[in-house]
Order: sequence, then structure tokens, then C-alpha cells
Amino acid sequence: MLNSRIRLALFLGFFLAFTGEAKAQEPIKVIGKAYCLIKSTITAQAVMGDDPQLKLTSVLVRVGDHVEKDGKLAGFKPMLETVIAEKAGLSRHKLSGLEAQLEAASLALEKEKIRRDEMRLMADKGVVADSDLHLIDGSIDVFQKRLAFLREIIATEQARMTTKENTAREKKGVNVETKTFPDEFFITAPLAGHVLYVNPQAIPGGEFTPATKEPLFEVGVLDKMVVRCAIHEIQAVKLKAGDKALMTFYAYPGRPYESVITKISQVTFTQYLQQPTFYDIEIALDNPDLAVKDGMRCDVTLIPGS
Repeated sequence: MLNSRIRLALFLGFFLAFTGEAKAQEPIKVIGKAYCLIKSTITAQAVMGDDPQLKLTSVLVRVGDHVEKDGKLAGFKPMLETVIAEKAGLSRHKLSGLEAQLEAASLALEKEKIRRDEMRLMADKGVVADSDLHLIDGSIDVFQKRLAFLREIIATEQARMTTKENTAREKKGVNVETKTFPDEFFITAPLAGHVLYVNPQAIPGGEFTPATKEPLFEVGVLDKMVVRCAIHEIQAVKLKAGDKALMTFYAYPGRPYESVITKISQVTFTQYLQQPTFYDIEIALDNPDLAVKDGMRCDVTLIPGS
């Protein structure tokens, strides 16, 4: 009788442990949506800067086109004031002035060193006091510090000019050597990816002002996306980064995608006490053939790990 009870207790223990583990590993099903995580928006204001107007002369891309970083999206006619300002910015008069100051300071230092040598000879003969030698040594030290300061300023200015010239050459087609400006400047892609949006008014002859709110273009990376879903707090504590995720998009019912959870938020997006508490989950999504579009919905099955 005792042995029967022991066997029954062991059986119940194993059964409860097994069913508890199975329950803990039960898949969690939610609804998700694909998002382009890396994207950049180009606004008319950013292109115009201080100009009052932007007039497009050409549009070189359509939605879905692939572009490289700094690839041309559209051309626009630069205003006369912009060209003048650009030419002034490419002027090397400041750098030339600093270099002239450096040359003058170097020459003055050499003269001061010659004068010090002459005074030392005179001091040996007792004609010049030691205090006069200390004064000229101090003067030489000041000249040397000024030279070091000028060299540092010149190096900074040279780096600034190099950056400005490279930008003008690569992004605006300026001939830096002759200071020749093209008739057309170009709006370029801030990153390599695909064109996600083109303003309907972005056509040859289209005009924009600082009041324009709609972006001109949007470029994003579509081959590496994320799927986001909301999950209840009771389920969230069962999951961790690295747990398996299966996704089936409504647009492709026969094509499952497999990945892992990359992020579980620590902060709920629900605000009020009476609302259920949900957390954001992000799942990495490889999309090499670009089949999944930004905003597509899917069924997500999350499999808690051990």
C-alpha cells in the first residue's frame, strides 16, 4: 500500500513538472507589422538653407529605386545669392592671410635670435647687462608661442577648407580649382537604400518654400527591417532577446519567415491605470528580395526559450 502511494506521488510529481514545463514553452501568438528602421527624410528647408525658394530642374528617381549614398535624387537651380555665398566660402583669403602672418612671425623670430646672439657677445664684453638678455629670451619665447598658435589655426583652417571643397566638388559639381559652378545643383541621398517617398509636387519646375511641410524625398534600408508587435505583460515576462519568432505576412500566406527577438522594451506604451499593460517587441527581419514592404502586417508566433 505504501509503495503504491509512493509510486502515485512520483507519477503526479513528474506529470505536474512535465505539464508545467510544456505550458511554459507554449507558443505566444500576436499580430505584428514590418517597419523600415533605418530611413532618412530630405526636406525642402534643409536643401534651401537661407534661400527663400527652391525650384527643381529635374527629378531623377521614383519610389522603389535603389540609390547609393550621395546618389543624385533631383536637380535644382541655385540662386545667384547662393552661388556668391558658395564662392565666398571657397575663397582661401583667410588661409592666405594666416600663412602670411606665420611667415612674418617666423622672420621676426629669426631677427630676434640674431639680436640675442649679438647681445650675448656684447654681454661677454660687459657692454650689455644680464637683465637685457633675460628680456630678449622672453621675447623669443613669446614669438615661439605665437608661431605654434598660428600653425594650429592654419591646420584647422586647412582641414575646414578641404572638407568644404570636397563637399562642393562631390555634391554640387563645383570645379574647385577654377571656382566654376554648374548651372544645376543636386539633392543627394544621405544613405544607401531605396526611395520610399517622392513628394507629388517634386517635378521639373516644381517650386517649394520654407513653409513646405511635406518632405521632398525619403530614403530607407529595406533589406534589413524589423517587425514590431505589442505583447501583454503576462506573456512579456516569458520572453527574452534571442527567443525564436515565426512570421507569416498576410500578403504571402505560404511563405513563413523565421528570426529571433532582438529587443523587448522595458517601458510600457500604455498610459492609464485602467488600461491593460503592453510592451513593444522588435524582431529582426532579413528581406534580401525586398518582398516585405514597410507597413505590411503579419501573424507572429513567439516561442519562449528555456
